Amino acid sequence: MQGPTCAAPATVKRSNPSDSGFVNTATGCPEQASGKATKFAPPARIPANKGVPALKSGHRDVHAGGEAGRDSFNGSCFMKNPSALRRKTPWSLTVCSALFSLSMSGALVSLAHADDLIKSSALDPIVVTATRTPQSLTNIIPSVTVISREDIERTQAVTIEDLLMGQPGVEINRTGGIGAQRSFFMRGQDANSLAIYVDGVRVQTDGYANLQTGALPPPQLIDHIEILRGNAGALYGESATGGVIDIHTRVGSQGDPKAYSTVTLGSQNTIDTLLGYGGRMNDTTFNLSVSEMRTHGIAPLNSVQAPILNLAGNSNGIGDPSNPNAGPAQGQTVNASLSHDFGQGLVLGLTEQYAYANDQYDDGNGPSNDSFNTYRQNNLTGFAKYLITSDWSTQLDLTRSDFHFQNTESLCPYGGCDYNTSATNLLKWSNIYKWGAQKTLNFGLDYSSQKFNDGLDAQTPGTFLNDTRQSDAGYVGYSQRWHDFEFQANLRHDDLKVSQPISGDAAQKYAVNTGLLGAGYWFNPHLKLTALDSSGFRAPAVQELYGYSGNPNLLPQTTHSTEAGLELVESWGYLRAVRFESQTKNYITYNPVPPYASINVPRVTNQGWEFSSRYAFGGLKFLAAYTLQNPKDENGATLRLRAKNFGSVEIDQSFGSNGRYDVGSKVTQSGSRTDGAHPDLAPYTLWSVYAGMKLDEEFKLRLRVDNALNEKYQLSYGYNTPGTTVWLTLMYQQK
Repeated sequence: MQGPTCAAPATVKRSNPSDSGFVNTATGCPEQASGKATKFAPPARIPANKGVPALKSGHRDVHAGGEAGRDSFNGSCFMKNPSALRRKTPWSLTVCSALFSLSMSGALVSLAHADDLIKSSALDPIVVTATRTPQSLTNIIPSVTVISREDIERTQAVTIEDLLMGQPGVEINRTGGIGAQRSFFMRGQDANSLAIYVDGVRVQTDGYANLQTGALPPPQLIDHIEILRGNAGALYGESATGGVIDIHTRVGSQGDPKAYSTVTLGSQNTIDTLLGYGGRMNDTTFNLSVSEMRTHGIAPLNSVQAPILNLAGNSNGIGDPSNPNAGPAQGQTVNASLSHDFGQGLVLGLTEQYAYANDQYDDGNGPSNDSFNTYRQNNLTGFAKYLITSDWSTQLDLTRSDFHFQNTESLCPYGGCDYNTSATNLLKWSNIYKWGAQKTLNFGLDYSSQKFNDGLDAQTPGTFLNDTRQSDAGYVGYSQRWHDFEFQANLRHDDLKVSQPISGDAAQKYAVNTGLLGAGYWFNPHLKLTALDSSGFRAPAVQELYGYSGNPNLLPQTTHSTEAGLELVESWGYLRAVRFESQTKNYITYNPVPPYASINVPRVTNQGWEFSSRYAFGGLKFLAAYTLQNPKDENGATLRLRAKNFGSVEIDQSFGSNGRYDVGSKVTQSGSRTDGAHPDLAPYTLWSVYAGMKLDEEFKLRLRVDNALNEKYQLSYGYNTPGTTVWLTLMYQQK
């Protein structure tokens, strides 16, 4: 497989100003700026909660994938002890051996024209997450799915969880309707073993390792999402063993400044609006957007499954009836970016992201008492990109990230309980060095210093921003295309320090090495075989070490993953099948029996298959995904809130002059799931339909009906989900 032939600059789509732009998304070639030196893509600025709780009724040197002192690459195609892998994952070794045998056979076919098989950038977009360098989707080894702006506008998903539901390897949990608490599972891993990035800034976790997803951007604000499935610890460090969800927000026009806007009206008295303006003026690029959402929502609690709450804490011994009131929610966002090209390969810029969200639910303290979750997130980033030589680009990012989560309950002292207030300073230095079109080296440093409260500062004066978590990491990656082969290798070292001075316990330190090794082979211009082996880890969170359920003897959990895939590529789309396996040692979980502390479980495993496809035939689009898996603990019990099978099928047909009209439908299915001591959650199938019309060159009108057959289903026991809902959207893009 040869790389793209880069001639004169083409029309380009620049990513966010602080991201690794300067790449033509249709060809992967460097962009030629007006009168400036040729720019190659600088390093990416991009690259931890379990499911929501059920209803109430010393220095360690660790190598991921094994015990202390073992080789961190203990499971790769080219390892020091191949017999270890043969015992663990014989199918992976077989694939690796096959790739090596093929390379030695001399059966090399020139596939220089294979890059031309897929012309559409929608079918073969440029992605960064898989390697931290720009590559076309069909030329990467890890499993990646891209949700484009076209996909978002076509389906008009109302929430980000609606957008992600049904994607290969991704499962959703939510306690109610729009605005309710939500979590995501990938490849059967816990929701706190997932990394989420928004415009290059990693979403923070609280003291219990829960991802703070309450302030994620709404779909109307998103330009595209890259979903990297599988163990990405060697690329993005701690708690990325399930994968990475990399969200890029909209940046407006890449030419002259243009306005854009979206207004959605729908069920539950919902109104969702977005207004933005951005573009390029000479050498300065800018964007400003604001959005607001309000909804009356649905009653979060299921009064049949949870008719009585707070029995243990009620003095009358009877308990309080659950509150049937609706769960209203609201949210606002402000996104701003500014960058200037100073010439000679130097670009400086700033980005600002502010998000506010609030939702209401029953706190179980009587029919007239409600609780409120309030989220505030603010990220300020300054960045500098510099083209050192025509082959070497470097980027420095400095970020201040502040997050505040307040849970206000009727019984909380002083009227409120702050569960997480954090201040995080981030520094990232990333580099890309290219040898021609076929070899790429990327390397850099990641630094993070987080201070946050222990979750109870309102009740425990003096603990505000007392807990600390510091991370220092260095990484290097290499990718190469040689004849019909593709190779990828990544190494990373992380040093972490976790402390809670008020506890009096010593700080915990962890040093962890992780690695990734992958290979691909093109049998012909249409068929590629891939194999990948990787390691990752999750260190204990501060409250898992020192809190009321703390255990200072906890070890980091380590995950070793393997996968092998077969990909069929045609001019009209692709089909990919992947076999994956993962094994997690020293799995960190909460023990619900005395002494009610966090513990290490010796092992949890998952294995299964993923199938994904995307095709376009003229005006017909077809997307499908299906996952089969078996996530289980050492006793063979299925992990909570994870189905053994789930998937989706979507079909869209456009017609009329220049595709003025389109109609489509998406069916999403999930098998049964366990939810602790509660009865299993039943399987469900959801059917959504949508239609759109271009009113003129600037305006589009779209209609969406979710859960069209009014399926009764649950994502978490004791919580309701919306029935049939209808959404009408008017979109505007200035020409």
